[in-house]
Amino acid sequence: QNLEFQYELYSKEGLLSSGFMVLSYIPVPENFEFNAAFPNPFNPKTTILYGLPIETEILLSLYDIRGRRVTYLSKGLQSAGYHKVIWDGTQHSSGMYFLQMIAGEYVKTQKLMLIK
Repeated sequence: QNLEFQYELYSKEGLLSSGFMVLSYIPVPENFEFNAAFPNPFNPKTTILYGLPIETEILLSLYDIRGRRVTYLSKGLQSAGYHKVIWDGTQHSSGMYFLQMIAGEYVKTQKLMLIK
């Protein structure tokens, strides 16, 4: 996100200076966040939002009901900030899936329901 500031500086004699400045702003959460996927249940796409307070290695893995890994939705070093992943389940069968996020010592799992 960009923030733009416009300014004018005056003295008793009149305008001294004016201009603008653009700053890039990257919001960073204070703690790890792993928001509920939406929509859920879904057909065929769902959106996953998560936040990282520090740059860290992340594994965002999707498992089927039997506990077999279906895919990695995100894997590797990621910067601090908010991130978004969209999973398209078009090529997968209807049913319950488990989405797990591991970032350092932070581990959280949630259920997803794909309905076709």
